[in-house]
Amino acid sequence: MRKEKAKKSAAHSMRLRYGVMSTLLLVAVLAAVIGANILVTRLEKTHAWQTDLSFNRQTSYGEITEAVLKDLDRDVHAYMFIDDEPLCDLLDRYAAATPHFTWEKANLTVSPGLVARFTSELQEESVTSDSIVFYCEVTDRWRTVTADHLLTTSYDEEGNVQITGLNYENAITNAIRYVTADEPQRILVLQGHGEKTQDDVVNLTELWDRAGYDVWGYTFSTAETELKPSDLLVILAPTKDLSSTEYAKLLDFTEQGGCLLMSFDPETPLEKMPNFTALLTLYNMHPLEGVVYAAAADTETYYQNSRNWLFPAMEYAEPTIPMIQNGATRTLLVNSRAFEIPGEVDYVYTEAVLSMDDDARLVPLSRTEAPNPIPTESDPAGPFALALLTKRITGDGNAAISRAFVIGSTGTLINDPEQTLDLWAGIDTEELILRVTDTLFGGVSLDAGIVARAAVRPSLSVESHSVGTLAVFMLPALVAAAAVVVLGIRRRK
Repeated sequence: MRKEKAKKSAAHSMRLRYGVMSTLLLVAVLAAVIGANILVTRLEKTHAWQTDLSFNRQTSYGEITEAVLKDLDRDVHAYMFIDDEPLCDLLDRYAAATPHFTWEKANLTVSPGLVARFTSELQEESVTSDSIVFYCEVTDRWRTVTADHLLTTSYDEEGNVQITGLNYENAITNAIRYVTADEPQRILVLQGHGEKTQDDVVNLTELWDRAGYDVWGYTFSTAETELKPSDLLVILAPTKDLSSTEYAKLLDFTEQGGCLLMSFDPETPLEKMPNFTALLTLYNMHPLEGVVYAAAADTETYYQNSRNWLFPAMEYAEPTIPMIQNGATRTLLVNSRAFEIPGEVDYVYTEAVLSMDDDARLVPLSRTEAPNPIPTESDPAGPFALALLTKRITGDGNAAISRAFVIGSTGTLINDPEQTLDLWAGIDTEELILRVTDTLFGGVSLDAGIVARAAVRPSLSVESHSVGTLAVFMLPALVAAAAVVVLGIRRRK
């Protein structure tokens, strides 16, 4: 009896011991698996081992970013306020590529100090729940990237906004280049002469902002912002002339190599503005009075029945050559002033950027106030330049190079709502503005120029020639062919 009890006790003890060992072994295996999973996950993020299987590779970057990260020698830290997993994965890849880039998730309610730290009254930047802030301690400069920077949009036929692309890589790379640059490229928008206000130019400012430029308002009377030869001064449709003192300051700015981007509408009273007129003459730019109208027969040069809504010819010029090569040549100018086709002047090289042909007419401004004015044979005929680009060697050819661009329609630059948003966004005006800006800065730009990835997977269509589409159509045929072969073999048997 005792022996049986002893045997049972020994067996029970053995089962208990084996059970405990099995449990401990199971717990150890689970702990090892979980630990390995955590370790591998961290290694994946640290070294960017994860494979990007998205159709547009939205969590990967290309050669331009690779070169930027390779040359990065200043620490950049990003504060991520957006809840976007693919965007986080992309930031992980940036961090894996260089020890000089780090990032963290942040929350406005938990970290309210960041809002005050990265807010600039002068630049009107602020931290929001849909933004990322990039900061470089060496330069003490930051960049706020919002959803407007991360997405590209267009307008459908009804005027509704549609998301067309993901601009993640370009926005992040531009921000890194901006905060680490020795001196950012500044664009100063002149105020104080009845020019377009900052509210009027918000679309243009956002375009430059997305491209990595530092945009400021500027007046000659304030000392907050000093005009430097490396700046680009923007003058948009002034209604009052420069004073003698202001003109002298502007001449000194251009003599040192400062550059100008200007617009003068037909309504701009240049005949009462001798200093602005003298400035244009200095760059071999000679404005004409009136509004340009296309010839009735040239239906491809104007929009529908509006002969003053012009699709001008894009000429071969420094900023337009790559656009012409890529077929991006369509721009829209509404109620445009004309300029003389430039002749040759010593130390001044001027070329037409946009033009209208011989059949275009210049209608006096007084007649355009009537509904549907019709050009007459007595109206001056073309050709006309609608936009000009000048490279002027200052100081009798022994000093700096000052560049200037002028266009006869301010609405083309600022995306005037009266000139239909869908037309402005659907053509190549944005690219023209950015390429002209890049040229005025001497071809040195902080915009990486990375093409946005498609936001929506393209649907299959009859016109598609992809391998997947061919497989869909070929599969039934291959099955039928295999069936015929099998039936033939069976019949012979």
